Amino acid sequence: MSTDLEHADSRALREPLIGSLVANGPRATFRWLTSVLAIQSPALRSSNSYLVAYTGCEEAIDWLEANVASPVSNHWGYGAALLGAPWPRLVRWLRSDGPRRTA
Repeated sequence: MSTDLEHADSRALREPLIGSLVANGPRATFRWLTSVLAIQSPALRSSNSYLVAYTGCEEAIDWLEANVASPVSNHWGYGAALLGAPWPRLVRWLRSDGPRRTA
């Protein structure tokens, strides 16, 4: 993967994300996007994390849960809401001492 998106914020990722969804579909786009997020700094990954919701993939909630780490922004919560995170999972997050509780 090219590192040209390593420093890209959500505004810069918008067009490639839409293009990938149209050309490749949700699953391939999810894989592409998470590979981009994996090379980004923790702070940028945190603020871009909600973008996985736009793929509509079920595994996006699992990805959010596994990848929310310090520094935590509230963006991951937007993604979880867009994905329709089930209430029992939200309750578990709120009761945890982990990073999802702070968002």
